[in-house]
Amino acid sequence: MNSENSKTNWGQFIPLVTVFFFWGFVAASNDILIPVFKKAFDLTQSQSQFVSIAFYISYTVGSLIYIGVSL
Repeated sequence: MNSENSKTNWGQFIPLVTVFFFWGFVAASNDILIPVFKKAFDLTQSQSQFVSIAFYISYTVGSLIYIGVSL
């Protein structure tokens, strides 16, 4: 393998890893925050699951907006 072909673009790799780390951290935090919100706001189980639903629906809505803008 040639050393010219194995060059890593660290300037692109580091931001990508950082963004995915924080994205995963926020997604994992939802499971921790649901019981906290449930207790703090006196929510039922179905009401507390709206935290998770809103989080994942926002990705769908954001993707649809992006598609609409890019066309």
